[in-house]
Amino acid sequence: MVRSLFMLGAIALTMVSTATAQVTFERKYPEGQRARTEVESSADQTLTLAGMAVETKTDSFIVVNSQIGQRDAEGNLKVAQKFETFQSNMELPGGITVNFDSGNANNSSDIEQLNSLLEMFRVMSESSWTLILDKSNDLVRVENEDNLESSIDETYQELFSTEYREQIAEQEMNRLPSDPIKVGESWKKTEMAKLGAGQTFEFEKTYEYVGTIEQDGRTLDKITSKTTDVTYTMEPTGNIPLEVTDSDLEVETLKGTILFDREAGSIVSSEESVKISGSMTFSVNGQVLPGSLDLVMTNNSKTEKVSE
Repeated sequence: MVRSLFMLGAIALTMVSTATAQVTFERKYPEGQRARTEVESSADQTLTLAGMAVETKTDSFIVVNSQIGQRDAEGNLKVAQKFETFQSNMELPGGITVNFDSGNANNSSDIEQLNSLLEMFRVMSESSWTLILDKSNDLVRVENEDNLESSIDETYQELFSTEYREQIAEQEMNRLPSDPIKVGESWKKTEMAKLGAGQTFEFEKTYEYVGTIEQDGRTLDKITSKTTDVTYTMEPTGNIPLEVTDSDLEVETLKGTILFDREAGSIVSSEESVKISGSMTFSVNGQVLPGSLDLVMTNNSKTEKVSE
């Protein structure tokens, strides 16, 4: 009887300890390590402008290689990154298709207006950049290896700026909290994404730590994400005089999961899919036009260590 009570007490204590245990998502950057990240993304959009529906679809596949260097005397560390593969397929109104593959980067279109887009893809696929981290692994700056902004159409220059790459790097590195956290706890983040042509999405997200799973012989931490709000802005830029003066958008999270490897100190995979819909008001050369947006965006990535 006493033994049974003792065992029940031990089990209860174990359950309480497990439930309240805290974990830390510490990012690690082993010197000399190489990694390969694959990203698959898609966008299925219907933009209605003054009663006319404009449908576009985009599917992209990219591979980014990362090489961690050696820390200098001050403890700073360089992480060099570049594209290995860059592929994009677009379906535009009127049955027009745009296909880009970095393996054949010099292709062109019979439609002159699309060549600036293909040139942007080409320059992007050949670009490389370096993250500079301090001794605490916080981002100091991003160094672009080449001055690429001036070589492409003004419509897409913001995507190549050092400032934007620093924003994206900070955003990615700070998605997970630095303080210890336990199962069931959540945190909020504001994240942004530029689409080019003056377009920007800003997302309000809530992340929650839901515990560990076993996958491919590893114990991984699982984090879910839910997008609770979205703001879309569009400013006239380059050859596009269109801007958004007002919007009332709703967002629905179709999927949001991150897997983190505590032993490796890195995100193993991320899956996210959201649906955005609602009304918008546009202005073209001072003329106000009512419109609406129906958009589904998906982004899936996975990262693996590359053996020497």
